Amino acid sequence: MLTETAAEKLFGNAKAMGRTVTIDSLAYQVTGVLKDVPFFLAYPL
Repeated sequence: MLTETAAEKLFGNAKAMGRTVTIDSLAYQVTGVLKDVPFFLAYPL
């Protein structure tokens, strides 16, 4: 799973779903792209 921002940084305008990301010689398949969420979320208590 990647955020929209991460997917855009890694793959540009190409679709990220099903693509492979390699981190520290380990390959990961993108299974979903999440909408970016605000850094500060306010939840009423």
